[in-house]
Amino acid sequence: MKIWAVLGLSATMVLAQDITVLGTIRNKDKGQIVFTTLPGACEEQQKLVYATGSGGDISLYGCWAYANGQFFVVWSDKTIYSYPIDTFEFTADAQRLLNNRN
Repeated sequence: MKIWAVLGLSATMVLAQDITVLGTIRNKDKGQIVFTTLPGACEEQQKLVYATGSGGDISLYGCWAYANGQFFVVWSDKTIYSYPIDTFEFTADAQRLLNNRN
């Protein structure tokens, strides 16, 4: 699934990027936490994640990694959260990738 998104990478730089979405989690703002396969400005082995509100506007971005059944996210506001995989909804593209690994 490809989407267009505008992602803030610093206070002065905004990047529009065609990104592949791995999956989503519903958030408390009635939006989504969107996990991508885009490296963004993340450390090696981490990928870009962003959160939207109910209106779909991007409210926060960060970097994610997966370990031990949890998605670990370091958000741009320096907070760190973990999200269990059972709250995660994989996209059809991600399911195909997972199925091809087996």
